[in-house]
Amino acid sequence: MPSEVICLYELSGYAAAPWAEAGYKVFCYDKETSAERVEGNIIYLPWDATDPAQNLALVQRHRGKAVIVLAFPPCTDLAVSGARHFRDKRRKNPSFQIEAMQLVYIARDIAKELGAPYAIENPVSMISSFWRKPDFIFDPYEFGGYLPEDDQHPKWPSYIRARDAYPKKTCYWTGGGFVLPEKKRVPVRPGYSLQTKKLGGKSKKTKEIRSMSPRGIARAIYLANRK
Repeated sequence: MPSEVICLYELSGYAAAPWAEAGYKVFCYDKETSAERVEGNIIYLPWDATDPAQNLALVQRHRGKAVIVLAFPPCTDLAVSGARHFRDKRRKNPSFQIEAMQLVYIARDIAKELGAPYAIENPVSMISSFWRKPDFIFDPYEFGGYLPEDDQHPKWPSYIRARDAYPKKTCYWTGGGFVLPEKKRVPVRPGYSLQTKKLGGKSKKTKEIRSMSPRGIARAIYLANRK
């Protein structure tokens, strides 16, 4: 039986956590990871998606072993929320969105090579125009019911509401037999999430908090797709 979970463009470990807690070995690949490190059942590995040799090695390492591939490609150059900056970015680099889409396609192609179900996450973005419409659109609070009633975010409780009780339109592009999880909504106050309202600018911390993977849907995905 396949026993490995592959997470691409993933630093936080939140998407990996439900699988790791259940005993799966989870490999989190990201360019920002400086060196291999192991935390329980989660192995964090440096990975440059633009290097074909690294992608080949990744596929060869995990072929026949992957239960699922979860990918979180950078959204900076694709999210429609940043469309006001597209003109300036295009002036500096006419291929900026082509390059951003390549990271999406690489995740898709790796999943197909591994023969595993996959989900690629991004906010409402240009992926819909360049590739295809998403298979699934949700807000984090729609899966907050998978978290305990006394939940608090383990790292950023002052920015990310307990039980993911905030709205943020998020999309999944899926394939390979991925099972869409059932929603379990929690009440949510109107308005933007705290990480959107409180945070601006381009700092590493700001980007990390704004792009943090919701933990509720991570658990929902595990329960729907475990083997």
